[in-house]
Amino acid sequence: MEVLLTQGRRAEVDIEDYVWLNEFSWHVTCGAAARTFGNKKVYMHRQIMEVFLGRKLEREEIVDHIDRNRLNNKKCNLRICNKQQNNWNCRFRSGSSKYNGVGWVGDREKWSSRIIMNNKIIFLGYFGREEDAATAYDEAALRLRGEYACLNFPDLWDGT
Repeated sequence: MEVLLTQGRRAEVDIEDYVWLNEFSWHVTCGAAARTFGNKKVYMHRQIMEVFLGRKLEREEIVDHIDRNRLNNKKCNLRICNKQQNNWNCRFRSGSSKYNGVGWVGDREKWSSRIIMNNKIIFLGYFGREEDAATAYDEAALRLRGEYACLNFPDLWDGT
C-alpha cells in the first residue's frame, strides 16, 4: 500500500499500517516521510517501529531501511540498529571508482581495496580489475559487518 505524501511522493507501507498512517498528513524531509506534531518532527519509519514493538524507541535506537530506500516503510524493510550499523548500510564512494572501498593507485596502475572498521583502515590488496577489488571489499564487509554491510554486488551474496 502507498501513503500519499506532499509533492506527489508516496511511501510504501504494510496494509495493516495504512489506515492509521493515513490519519496524518505526511511530507518528505531528508528523503524520508515525516509529519509535524507541535514543533517536533515525527518520522514515519520510527512511528511504525514503535507501534510494531509496542514501546517508545530510545534516542540511540535507529530505524534502518535495509534497502536504503527511506520511503519503503514496510516492516520487512525496517530494523533497529545503532549509529555505527546504520552508517555501514549507506553507500559511499571515493572519487576514482564507482564501487565502495575501491580506489585507483596511479603509481602502481592497480585498484586498491580497503575497508574501515573501528576507525582503522584495513588494506585488502591491489587488483588489476576494479571489479575484483570491489569483490574483495564485499567479502570483507560481509565478514566484518554482516547483515549491515553495504555491498557493491548484493545480488551475488544473497542468502550468505
